[in-house]
Amino acid sequence: MRKSRILLIVGAIFVYYYFFWNTGYDSDKHIKERTAAFAEHCQFLEYPLKGHEGEKENADFVMKGMVVTFRHGERSALVPGMVAELPDCTAYHDVDRKSFEEYSEFTESNDFHKFFKFDKLFDGFPLKPQRSKCKLGEMTAEGALQLLRLAQLDVFVSSSYYHRTLQSGIAFLSGFLFDHSDKVPELFIKASNTTYFCLDNSCTCNNVQMTRDQFLSERSKLYLDRYADLHSDLKIVAKPIGIPHLSHPFEFVDAILGTYACRRLPLPCFENNECISLDTINIAAKTAEDLIREMYPKSQHIRRLYAAESYPIAHAVVKVIEELMQTTKDTSYIRVFSGHDITIIPLLLTMGLKNITIPPPYASRLVFEVYESKTRMPNEKFFVRVLYNGVDHTSDLKFCKSFHSGLCPAKDFANFVENSLLQDIGEINSMKEFCQIENSVT
Repeated sequence: MRKSRILLIVGAIFVYYYFFWNTGYDSDKHIKERTAAFAEHCQFLEYPLKGHEGEKENADFVMKGMVVTFRHGERSALVPGMVAELPDCTAYHDVDRKSFEEYSEFTESNDFHKFFKFDKLFDGFPLKPQRSKCKLGEMTAEGALQLLRLAQLDVFVSSSYYHRTLQSGIAFLSGFLFDHSDKVPELFIKASNTTYFCLDNSCTCNNVQMTRDQFLSERSKLYLDRYADLHSDLKIVAKPIGIPHLSHPFEFVDAILGTYACRRLPLPCFENNECISLDTINIAAKTAEDLIREMYPKSQHIRRLYAAESYPIAHAVVKVIEELMQTTKDTSYIRVFSGHDITIIPLLLTMGLKNITIPPPYASRLVFEVYESKTRMPNEKFFVRVLYNGVDHTSDLKFCKSFHSGLCPAKDFANFVENSLLQDIGEINSMKEFCQIENSVT
C-alpha cells in the first residue's frame, strides 16, 4: 500500500513537471522564437538600431543636404473589431516604459511648445500616443520610441494627415533636431493631404486615385486567381479574429502584427485547438511581396501609380540640389516627410533598390544625402547618396552614369527625376501635367 502511494506521488510529480513546469519552459521558448521571428517587422526596441547615415569617410565631401522619409512607428491593427480585445499597448520593457514617460513629460513642456509649431489642420490631434490604450490604427508607445531613437539649418517638415504620422514626425524630430534648437529655434510641421506628399493643388487630382483604384483591383484579381487555395485558408482563420472581408494577404499579416505579434501576445487559437502558425504568416507575407514584385514590371497601372507617388519626394531632393547650387550662404538643407509604407514602396521600386523587404517594417527610413565636393568644378560638385534602413543602396541606382567615391552625380539623379521618372505615365515632366490629362487611366 505504501509502495503504491509512493509511486502515485512520484507519478503526480512527474505529471506536474511534464505538463506544467515543462509547458512554462516551452512558453518561454516560444516567446523567444516569436520575438526573433517578428523582430524585423515589429522593430522591437531591444534590438540595436544600425545605420551608416552621414558616415561618408572622404575628406573631399561634405554633406550639405538631407531628405528623409519614414514609415510611422508601430501601430495597432487597422481591422475594425480587433483592438478592443487587447489588454493594453504599454511598452514591453520597464526601461522603455520609463523612456516613454520621460518623452511624454517633454511633449508637455514649455520647451516643446516653443520648438514645435503645427499646421492648423493638425488642431486637435494628439501629439503623442496613449501610454497603454490600444486604438484602431493608432501608434503605440513603442512606436513613438522607435522614431525617437532615429535620432545655420534650413528645415522643412511635412506629415500626412494621420495621428500616427504626426506623432512619428514629432518623435523623430525630438530626437533628431531638438538638441540643435540653437540653430533651428522653431520647427513648423505642415500637413499633407496625400500619403505621397504632393503639397500643392496642381498635383492633387483624381487621376492618381483612379490609377490606385485600378492597381488595387488588378492586384486583388491576380491574388484571387493565382492564390485561390491560400485565400481560402486565410479566410478560415481571418474571420474568427475579426477580419470580415479579406481581399489581400497583407490585410491578414497587418492584423496579426498589430494585434498579436508586435504586442508579443500568443498567436490566436480556435475551438478545434488549431492555432495560426508562423508558417501561415510567412506565406501570407511572402505572397503579398511576390504580388508587387510580379506586377511591377508587367502592369502599367502599378508603374504609373508608383511613378506619380514617388515624384514629389524625389523632386524634393532635386530642389535641395538646385538650392545648394544657387545659394551663396553656407547653409545645410533638411527635408522630412513622415509617412507610411505606401509612401516608401514607390520610391524603393522606381529607384531600383535591391535586397529590400516589401512592405517596409515599422519606422523604416529612406534617406537621400546630398554631398558637396571641395575640389570639383561648380557644375559638377554635388552628389547624392541613398540609404534604406541604414544600408547604402547608391550602387543600385542604374540611372547613375558613373560613381565617385560611391556617390551618384547629382546631375544624373536630377535628370532621372525630371526626364525619366514620369515616362511610364506618358510624355510629361510634372505631376501638374499628369493631372491635366483627360481619361489618363485605361
